[in-house]
Amino acid sequence: LDSEDPIIMNALGLAKSRCGDYKKADELLRNAHKITLVHNNNFLSSTKNKIISGASLAENLANWAENFIKNRNYEDAEAKLKEALELSQEVIDLDKDDVKSLDLLRDIYRKTGFFYKRINQYDLAIEYFQKVIVKRPKRYRESKDTITAAIQLAKILHSKQK
Repeated sequence: LDSEDPIIMNALGLAKSRCGDYKKADELLRNAHKITLVHNNNFLSSTKNKIISGASLAENLANWAENFIKNRNYEDAEAKLKEALELSQEVIDLDKDDVKSLDLLRDIYRKTGFFYKRINQYDLAIEYFQKVIVKRPKRYRESKDTITAAIQLAKILHSKQK
């Protein structure tokens, strides 16, 4: 096994993330992503591998943010969510039709909406939940995300009216 292979680093980073070792996962995933972005090898620098490495890093950041939220470290949670959103958008820019990347972006929007709802910043929560909604969902995941966001929006708007 080549310790400088971004595919192996990415896989190990994902495993670390699933085990809750977000810091080590972040280190591995950032290194893998960096290699993928600058490598001259056609396979390693392919759009597909750039999408995979960027999405993996964004997913880890979002999961790390959830861990910070559980520990009431809202400042670090917000920073991780913002970085995850930025990376997710970069991944979408590589392929606007990649379904998994679109699902990830909506998932991070949803997590960000819940974050702002939790810290009572309802206007920001509304903004992010609105971004989750798919106008004409075609897949189950899109429908589920849309319904979840719509319910949260209704709860926030209902509580604001009281």
